[in-house]
Amino acid sequence: AGVLICSGVALLTLGITVVEVRPPWVSPIQLPAEEEASALFETLHRNIYRAFDYEDEGQIYDLLARSVSGDLLVKTYDEIHESLTMKLEEAAICEVRSVRTIDSEVQLPAVARKPAFQVLSTWEVIGTVRHWGHGHWRKNRSRALYDVSWLEGVGWRIDGVEVIDQRRLDDGQESVK
Repeated sequence: AGVLICSGVALLTLGITVVEVRPPWVSPIQLPAEEEASALFETLHRNIYRAFDYEDEGQIYDLLARSVSGDLLVKTYDEIHESLTMKLEEAAICEVRSVRTIDSEVQLPAVARKPAFQVLSTWEVIGTVRHWGHGHWRKNRSRALYDVSWLEGVGWRIDGVEVIDQRRLDDGQESVK
């Protein structure tokens, strides 16, 4: 009778219920290896700067949502929107030409309580600013500590950032030809 009941329940829930069985010494939270985490972060981070290629608010928001989540998504969107608005008002055209990572250090927790890790990253952004009939190259270097988390049904996203240092490296005198 017990076998028939179990078989009947199994048939009724076939494809509906998933029961995961893992050994007790294997954590239910699986983090990527350090190299995979670094590559993942690079993609998410670079995607944020790609949002500057667009002017349509929906496209910007959708692109950012592929890399950033939570309060950071709203904050990042607002900052990009503000910079694009300034661009239109002041007739200055800013273009990001290159985002180059100088150094990234993935910090995986020894014991994962949630699917998340941090990345301490230093990068340069090279771009141009054109206004009043001429243009200048701009080169900025930044350093920040990022939080990267797994969101169920969505995937890995940057959900926190602490900017440590930002500075302009050029003198603003080199003209764009």
